[in-house]
Amino acid sequence: MLAVDPRNRNAAAVSEALLAHWPDVVESDLVVVVGGDGFMLSMVAKHGFDRCYLGINAGRVGFLLNAVEDWSRVAPLLKSGQFDRYSFAVLQAEVTTTSGSTVRMLAINDIYLERMTGQTARLSLRIGQESVVDTLVADGIIFATPLGSTGYSLSAGGPVAHPSIEALFVTPICVHSPRMPPFALAKDARCEVAVQLPTLRPVRVVSDGKEIDNVEKISVSIASERVSLAFLSGHDFTSAQVTKVLGTNQ
Repeated sequence: MLAVDPRNRNAAAVSEALLAHWPDVVESDLVVVVGGDGFMLSMVAKHGFDRCYLGINAGRVGFLLNAVEDWSRVAPLLKSGQFDRYSFAVLQAEVTTTSGSTVRMLAINDIYLERMTGQTARLSLRIGQESVVDTLVADGIIFATPLGSTGYSLSAGGPVAHPSIEALFVTPICVHSPRMPPFALAKDARCEVAVQLPTLRPVRVVSDGKEIDNVEKISVSIASERVSLAFLSGHDFTSAQVTKVLGTNQ
């Protein structure tokens, strides 16, 4: 199956080049995604976690995707199965809104809470049985997977993590008080955030781009689901981090 981002001008040209060399046989559970990281996330949300996704970058960074220059090289690799499948952690959130409704959300990259108005959010954070902070005055807080550590979490000052690491990353957004630094937790950690004054200082939750407004509380942990991403033979995650994220070779 081939999925092409219709909103990405580069994706159309990339897909034409790819189709010119498209193999007659592709593994049945493989979804080849042409676009950017955001389109990849939307395709997983649409088709589910029982498929494997091989991305071809037609965006800017494309950390979840393969960078390809020679399209004639891709066809034989796809046909002969010369790609590696990797299983990555997925976040889950149990979200309760001020109306009393409860929603379960899943995210490959991150789940974060953010203020809905010009006022800062006031949040309490617990990890397991430990109270980390009673009142965090900030724009919000990000929970990220290792894959997601290269996205919003990084822009908010969080660390970049190798995708093979099993951890849950916590990064505050524009903290006023107290000055809580970003930190990483074990994969079995459970984080609970309660929104203080949710009517006067409303907060939303965003899970891989999907929003729910007027949140009262949220519980975040690593889900039982995993996402399967494929990379062409020879792909090096460390090299991708250096060139695409850290930019030290640019």
